[in-house]
Amino acid sequence: MWKKVPDPDNPHVLVNATPVEIVGGDTFASVTAELADGATVTVNVQITEISLIDGRQDKNGNPVYNVGASSQIRVNPAEVRRQ
Repeated sequence: MWKKVPDPDNPHVLVNATPVEIVGGDTFASVTAELADGATVTVNVQITEISLIDGRQDKNGNPVYNVGASSQIRVNPAEVRRQ
């Protein structure tokens, strides 16, 4: 069974891809950046699906995948500085 996904070289064009089941590994990552003004930005990303683009290889001959993910961004602003 295949589905249509954006072409990596031209996102306005859809190409055929075959969904591949995720059977292990980490599908969630969280990264926090501390900013110079004291704020922090946290980005949480969850891989939701992966599909192998049919008949496509990169310049090294490796298969090309389309990765579906959802993300959440949380900003904790710095304390208000009073003069």
